[in-house]
Amino acid sequence: MRLDGQRIKHGHTQAQIGSIITMPRGNDVIVFELLHIPNRRGPAREAAGHYNLINI
Repeated sequence: MRLDGQRIKHGHTQAQIGSIITMPRGNDVIVFELLHIPNRRGPAREAAGHYNLINI
C-alpha cells in the first residue's frame, strides 16, 4: 500500500483528509482519496461515503 505516494511500512501510519491511498487488488491497483475520517468502524455502505474512488 501507498499513502500519498509513499510506501506504508507500519499499520499505524496516519492518513489525513485528502490523502491518496493506493493498494493492490489481485492484478489491479485501486486508488482512492480519503474524504472524511469516520468516528467508528461501520458497515461497508457507511464506509463508502468516506472515500472517492479514483480508479480501479
